[in-house]
Amino acid sequence: MPAPEKVDRELQSFVRMTRAIARGESRFEHGPSTLEFAWTSACNLRCVMCGQSDNPPVVKVSKEKAAPFVDEVFKSALIWNPSATSEPLLNDVDEMVRVCEEKHVYLELYTNATLLTPERFEKLAPRIHRLTLSIDSHVPAVLEKVRYPIKAAKTFPNVAYAIRRANELSIPCVLHTVCMTETIPTYPEYVDWAADMGAKEITVLDLLDCSTHAMESEPVRMLGHDKVVELLEATRARAEARKVNLTYLLPKPYAARHIHTEVPSRIHEALVIEWLQRLHAKESAGFCPMVANYLKVEPNGDAFPCCRGPRELKLGNVFEQPLDEVWNGDVARRLRESMYSGDVPKVCQGCLVREQPMIEHRNGANAPSA
Repeated sequence: MPAPEKVDRELQSFVRMTRAIARGESRFEHGPSTLEFAWTSACNLRCVMCGQSDNPPVVKVSKEKAAPFVDEVFKSALIWNPSATSEPLLNDVDEMVRVCEEKHVYLELYTNATLLTPERFEKLAPRIHRLTLSIDSHVPAVLEKVRYPIKAAKTFPNVAYAIRRANELSIPCVLHTVCMTETIPTYPEYVDWAADMGAKEITVLDLLDCSTHAMESEPVRMLGHDKVVELLEATRARAEARKVNLTYLLPKPYAARHIHTEVPSRIHEALVIEWLQRLHAKESAGFCPMVANYLKVEPNGDAFPCCRGPRELKLGNVFEQPLDEVWNGDVARRLRESMYSGDVPKVCQGCLVREQPMIEHRNGANAPSA
């Protein structure tokens, strides 16, 4: 009997995932559907809100060494985030495209857009599932301060081209901005700038304590709760007026999702599976959707169950162990058991990725788009 096609395996993985969680099983027969992995941890920026600002050593792995793992993980993985807290376009773009086509996977591409030239965009476009542009401010001086040494004059044309072409190709495109003392005061104008280029989605991200100087820009502490609420409300009103969707991926009481327009998307298997998983995450609220489907692997092979890669949740090393020993190892199984009991590790407590499906479940909201 011939091996099932990739789409069949993807659907089988989803069915196995829902069955395992419904039964409270800690060993998963399905593999990860989303992989975060890059051959290099290099980044060309030193953003103040990112650990890269502390100049960690660059870690690289050869394509040859990573190949057995890549071959195995893409038997199940359908969505690929080619990052390692790094700039994905510092990887070999031609190799990225080759892997996507050979393994039938789609890119979840987060980029600072400095290297996203029109030529690179067009090369990657057929395999992009979703494009996220990390542009914290439309004010050149602010952007260049928080994302040193970015040059706004060189980057903004790339952003404009990517948004226009993404709209033409029905590729969901999101603008990301980290909520900081420097960025939040001009968010209403940022919405106008984005809307003028045709952007339909903006996500405001929480500032995490992941670099030496990040929390010096913490907006609530520096500006006060009332001022933050005022600015977020003004931004929401502007987004409503300009028909831009706005997600506040922020802690309570600031978290919110405001939908003001539809975002067309190409229909392909990655979109369908992701949508099913989002619906399932709401129905199985409390079980982190990343723990169910996600695997982050650093260039040295260390593997983690979520994008933040907390050291205390290291699952193993995929270059030293078979993938199944990592995906179904003791750490992974204990973590899944904690999701069932609700007694989750400290690092998972308050995490918005886990809590958002619970909020949607209580409120009866639709699963979020893009």
